[in-house]
Amino acid sequence: FIDLDNFKQINDARGHAVGDDLLRQVAQRLSSVLRQDDTVARLGGDEFVVQVGNLDPDVEVAARQARLVAEKVRTVLEGRYEVSGFPYSSTGSIGLTLFPRGDATTVDDLLREADTAMYRAKSGGRNRIEFFEATMQSEVEERLAMEQDLQLALAGEQFDVHVQPQVDAQGRIIGGELLMRWQHPQRGNVPPNVFIPLAEESTLILQLGQMVLQRACEALARLQQAGRQWTLSVNVSPRQ
Repeated sequence: FIDLDNFKQINDARGHAVGDDLLRQVAQRLSSVLRQDDTVARLGGDEFVVQVGNLDPDVEVAARQARLVAEKVRTVLEGRYEVSGFPYSSTGSIGLTLFPRGDATTVDDLLREADTAMYRAKSGGRNRIEFFEATMQSEVEERLAMEQDLQLALAGEQFDVHVQPQVDAQGRIIGGELLMRWQHPQRGNVPPNVFIPLAEESTLILQLGQMVLQRACEALARLQQAGRQWTLSVNVSPRQ
């Protein structure tokens, strides 16, 4: 499963006609490096699928053969393009899976596995090759469950905001930094390094940020009523 890296940029900058020209050139390059037993197809958008045929019956040998083909594909996609008169550089992220297997995997399963491996390649820095592993699927399922829990947590007010004091040179408290904590009813305390990146990749970070800002304003009002002129620091997502 092959996905072009940053393809949206050329569509946004030069228009869809230029993007289509790049896709045609990518298809030509893919066809030029594949063997007679291989098949290439474009699924849609900037996604291509290659079926590598006639591999060795031994799984380890077949995996090495498939990786060699994938490396040829990755290398050929790296070269400079001349797209509708504009120079352009492009790369591809590639995910691999092997079949047939004893668990009688369906076509949809195979595409999902290769797609999952491709996203691992993208998240690892792009222009990479990754083989599907069973742990990837469990990670995807866990991620989906966590995102659903995060939505419920926002609706159910499972988040607490704590204040980390800030002091001056004399040790006097002059303010604080607001830190968010998620107390899940089943998972227990979910650390920020788990749920913040998940929220950052979706629109949920905007709701989280708004909630913290609201609570910061309420806390400042209470502090002023108590005669304390503190400042409160809040971390804000770049998306916000």
